[in-house]
Parts: sequence; C-alpha cells; structure tokens
Amino acid sequence: MGAIVSKPPQGNSQKKDNSKDNNVASKNDTKANVQKTKTYEDQPKYIPEKQQNPSTTSSSSNPPVNNNIQKQDINNTNNNNINNVPQNNDIEEMNNNKPIVDFKDDLPTEDEFDGVEEYNDGEQGEPAFQMDEHISACMCPVFVVDTKTNIHSMNSFGEELFGKSLKDLQSKNVCLILNENSAGELQKRIRDYLQLRSKSMLAEKVVYDIKDPKTPIKKVGVRITEMIKNGLPFFICYLQPEGMQKGSNFEDVLKNQNAAAADDNEDDDEDGDGNSQASMDRKSLIGEENNEGNNTAEEGEVQQQSFQFHSAVTQLSTIPIVAIDTLSIVNTWNPAAEHVFGIRASEIIGNSLTVIMPDEIAINHNAFVNRYIKTGIKRVVDKTRVVNGKRKSGEIFPVELKITEIKDDKDQRIFLGFARDMTAVITKTEQYKHLAEQIFPASIASRVVNGDLIHDFHDQATIMFSDIENFNQLSMEISPKNLISFLDSIFEKFDVTIQKYQLEKIKTIGDNYMLASGLPEQNNNFAENAVRGAFEMAQIVSDMNKTSKFKVNVKIGLSTGEVVAGIVGKKKPAYDVWGATVNFASRMQSTSLTNHLQICTKTYEKLPQDLASKFTHRTGVKVKGIGTCETYISIDPVV
Repeated sequence: MGAIVSKPPQGNSQKKDNSKDNNVASKNDTKANVQKTKTYEDQPKYIPEKQQNPSTTSSSSNPPVNNNIQKQDINNTNNNNINNVPQNNDIEEMNNNKPIVDFKDDLPTEDEFDGVEEYNDGEQGEPAFQMDEHISACMCPVFVVDTKTNIHSMNSFGEELFGKSLKDLQSKNVCLILNENSAGELQKRIRDYLQLRSKSMLAEKVVYDIKDPKTPIKKVGVRITEMIKNGLPFFICYLQPEGMQKGSNFEDVLKNQNAAAADDNEDDDEDGDGNSQASMDRKSLIGEENNEGNNTAEEGEVQQQSFQFHSAVTQLSTIPIVAIDTLSIVNTWNPAAEHVFGIRASEIIGNSLTVIMPDEIAINHNAFVNRYIKTGIKRVVDKTRVVNGKRKSGEIFPVELKITEIKDDKDQRIFLGFARDMTAVITKTEQYKHLAEQIFPASIASRVVNGDLIHDFHDQATIMFSDIENFNQLSMEISPKNLISFLDSIFEKFDVTIQKYQLEKIKTIGDNYMLASGLPEQNNNFAENAVRGAFEMAQIVSDMNKTSKFKVNVKIGLSTGEVVAGIVGKKKPAYDVWGATVNFASRMQSTSLTNHLQICTKTYEKLPQDLASKFTHRTGVKVKGIGTCETYISIDPVV
C-alpha cells in the first residue's frame, strides 16, 4: 500500500490496463410450479384420478464463520422445492356408480363474483330476473348448474328429454344426464370460464351427447349464460335438441322425432332398410308442416328469451355498448358506458347521443345519420375506426368505435355502437419503447426501438465502482434471503441518488455497483457530479450501519477519460461501457483504503475547490497490470 503525502502531484501515471475484472456471477433460484392439466379428448371415459401433492424438502447448513477468511467467490447452492399443484377432485359415487367430479381447487371465491351484476328492476326486494320462473317459461329444455356442474334446477322439457325428474337429479352431477366425455367437457368449459372470465366460452353452442337417451334425441347443442343468485354464480344451460329450429318448440320436435322413429321401425319390418327414401321423405314433410304450424304466441316467447339473453350480455359487457334510434336518441346505455363516459344511464337515455361527442363531430352527426338512411351507403356502419369522444367532465379522449344496424323487437331500426376507451391501450411499438426505457437510458431506448446501431465514443466521461468489502464473509453468516434483501435495500437508495446527480447506472456485478457520468448525454459537470454522488452513496451505507444489525465496509473508486458505450449482441442486450478508463476505475476501487474514496488525477483536476479539499495526494499505489501510480484519496473515512 502506498503512503499518503501532502506533496502536489507531478503528473498522472495512469496507464492502459489490459487485464480483466473478476465479475461475481449471481444465480437466482427459481421455484417452478408444475400444474397437471386434464384433457377430455381421446378418452373413452371421463374418470379423473385422485392426485397426490408430492414435495421434496432439503436442508442446508451454513459453514462456520472464519474471521480470517480472505475475500473469495462463494457459490451457494439451494435445493428448491418443486411444487406440483394438482387439480384435487372429490369423486362421489352416484346410484349408477359413475364418477362425479367436485373441483375444489382454484375456484373463485364469492368476492371474485362482484363483477357480475344481479338483475334488479329497481323495486326493492323484488329481482327482475327470477331464474326458476324463467326456465319454467322457456320453450326449450333448460337446466341450471353450479360452479361444480351439480344440477340446481331443470324445467319440465328437460325432465322429458332426459327421462329423469328434478327430484332425482337435484344437487347431483351432470354425468347422470350427459355421457362421461360430454360431462367432462361441460365441466372443463365452466371451469375455464371461471379462470379466464371470457364470455365467448359460454355463448358458443357446443354439442354434447345425452347419456342413455330415453327419446330419439341423442345430441343437444348447449349455450350457457351466467346468472347470480343470492350472491353465487349459476350457469343456465339452454338446450337445442336435434331437429329443433328457430321458432319451434320442444313438444313438436319430440313428437316429430318419435313419429320419424316409428316410421323407421315400420320400414325396418317391411324391408329391413331403415334408411329408405320413403322414411326420409316423411321426415321432411313432417318437419315442414311443423315449421308452418307454429303460432305467433310461441314465436313471441322464443323472442322474449332471446331478448333476455342479449340484455344480460349487454349489461355484463366490460365494453361500452350504446344504442340509438334514427333520430340519434339513446335507448341503451350499459354500465361500462357509464364508467367510461362518466354519465349515468338515467341522465342520457331519451336524450341525444351528441352529448358525448366533441363539438366539431356533434354538429354534423345528425346529417351523417340521415344520409345513411336515405342512401344506404355504409361509410361508418360495420366499420371499425378510432374517433374522439367526450366525457362528462369535458375531457376529450380516443375511442375505438364500431357501429352496426339491427332491428329491435318492434322491427324498428336501431344503431348499435361498441366503444372502447383507447387511452389505456398502447401499440406494440409503444409497448416495446416503454420496455426499452426500463432497461436502457431514455435516449438510447428510442434508438433501440428504431433499430439503430449503438456504438458511441465519448472522449470525456467518469466511471465509478463501489464495492462492499466484506460481502462474501457476510454471506456466510446470514441466510441468502436476508443477504439479498439487505443488498437490495442499499442499491435501491443508490438508484435514487444517481437520478439526483444525473448519473447513469451501468450494472451491478454481485455486490459491486457500477455507474457512469457524462454519457449517453454530455454534461460539463460530469466529474463533479460523479464524486458528489459517490460521497452521498457512502453516506447511505454509513446511515444503514447505524440502524442495521449487518455492518459493512465499502471501497469506492473513480476514473475519468475516454470510453466507448453501446449495446452488443442480440441475446439479453445491455448498455455497457468499455476502455482503459473503465479498467482503471476498477483498479481505483480495488486499491482504495477501506471506507475511503479514491480517484485518479484527471478526476481530481476537474473538481471544484470544496470537493478537492476533501482529498489528499497519494503516491506509490501499486496497480495490477500498470505499475506504481499517483492518485488522490479521501482524507476522512466516508463510512
């Protein structure tokens, strides 16, 4: 170690260092959650298995503390638990000894259904949507299940279709009325919806096989809607049996199917050919007569069911849905529209839609609607575009809008609009830029997004290394979790300091914190800012030593000169610096005295008097790969 003298320097003996720094590589332990997923395809029967939850444990002991141990790399290896998270199934035996699946894992709690609204007509204590009354009035088979696909209720058509009474089925699993694969598929469909909350999973018609059909009908198409009853979710399953067309009812369909089956049996008795042309002709004729024989009252009931379903979808949609008539008067305004525009339905229904438009759009809106009604030319209808909307507060914001024309239950023209607030939606380029700004300096991030080559030469910059001297010894005395938590608390405060002094964090290498000043943007006070930042970072460590049970020492070194900064490689790119100045800064840190700050001559010469007075000249510093050098070191310990 060199001696400290008060003699002024004769010159800078800094030389190029071709040696490489030793980087401390850190490895992060990762816990992997392995989840087994059940599939229902390609299985002859849906029979779930009871899963076990194996886990492995390991213990490790810390090596004894040796106060004389030299600083060295310590590789801590931890055995991780690999948690298998199976889907636990409770399997109950039914009367026919078939499995019933009771999913208990990962189901949403009651609080998670707050986003699904209960139907209420505004009269206290009287819900507008009585689920049991609704399914009884339906002209098609309907049954209701809970989140575990246990049957809650069923209408008379459902009982007739499946040949079982509600009394025999209530609280029992759908595997009693659907075959094993279909029951499993329905269960998976509801389970996936509860996890993903995607309404399209329910609205799509899926065909299932009936178990031991008691009628000629063997398959049913099922559409589902979710309803809330007493704060709990239930799923109404609307069934469309084979041969049931829009406007028909289940009794007629069943009668036709039975008649067709009887005809087939007669044909079998006569010529053994169950697929005779005469039988097919009779089926066609019966179907046509049935369609013609439906009365207006039955069609009205089916339309009412459809209206209730679409009304539920509108109310539960997270996208604003707005409907207007040909005079631009609002007649539909769902809760999502209330949230986005800040206007309650009671305030806007019956009024003009122009209140949510900027003045320059509102003034021409009615003319646009009239032109479309007269010409039928679709310039806006059935097209998606981004326009400006106006909130109740007067704020103008971008809206992605799609308009389509429909007919209401009175055969009146209605314009239905789907609006999406675009303020929270960013493009892929913006998302990439945002991510780049978290990794690279702001000016570098924009160049990365543009695909520019980043290799920048800087003739003047200051590089700093800060190292916790007794970090490896400390790692032997405390758990890895506490060690990393302690290190993170220090570096987090360092990050705040570098912003204060316009410094650029380059990277952390184990317990070593590296920064640069004067890049990527030039700064006339780059050396001064780096030194002031270094003193403040040392003070952070000193303050933490006063309150923490872990006491640490630091060594800080700075060097000023030419550097090259940029990004190399494509895999995990990082902004870094290279050059002799970087190497010499590392040597300034490693040869510094414990709890002192050491700088090169070039850095000292750029300091104002108040900072320069805190350093003293140091000679005879032996630097690896360079030889003996003259430096400046802080007079007082910084920690």
